[in-house]
Amino acid sequence: MPRCDSFCRIAGLVVVSVGCGLVMAGEAAAQAGDTVDGAVWRFGLERIGRGPGPGKLRGAYRINNFEMFQRESESFEPPRKSNPQEWTKKVGGVDRFLGKKGDKGVVWTVTDILVFDEDRRSQRINGTIRAQWDERGHWSGEFIDGDGRHWKFSTQRIKE
Repeated sequence: MPRCDSFCRIAGLVVVSVGCGLVMAGEAAAQAGDTVDGAVWRFGLERIGRGPGPGKLRGAYRINNFEMFQRESESFEPPRKSNPQEWTKKVGGVDRFLGKKGDKGVVWTVTDILVFDEDRRSQRINGTIRAQWDERGHWSGEFIDGDGRHWKFSTQRIKE
């Protein structure tokens, strides 16, 4: 029996050590800023028809619980390299699901969403997105901006 006691004590210390290591690793990740829930998506808008202003716009957002968030900063930075803690400005959310449980798509309203043109100049726009699922991590549809212009909308999940 003494051998079992020694073995049990050693095994217990190993379990406690591993457990403490996992807790410390989790705390380190939290301190590193990787605590924001949801997934980061990039999107593109391509104007339908002619008109003034840029023909293509792009941007990125984070989705969590049917709400859309962006960074406060208006500087261009690739979304994969940004700090998840910065994705806290609410810019939209789901208005309604289309079909049974959204199987036909969703309608989003966005307010003050940050977009960039091809020269990386930024602007904020408002509008409505009507999108449907194409394949895992890909959605497409139409965006109608606050001025009534129609845009082809596409989005892809890039970070979870």
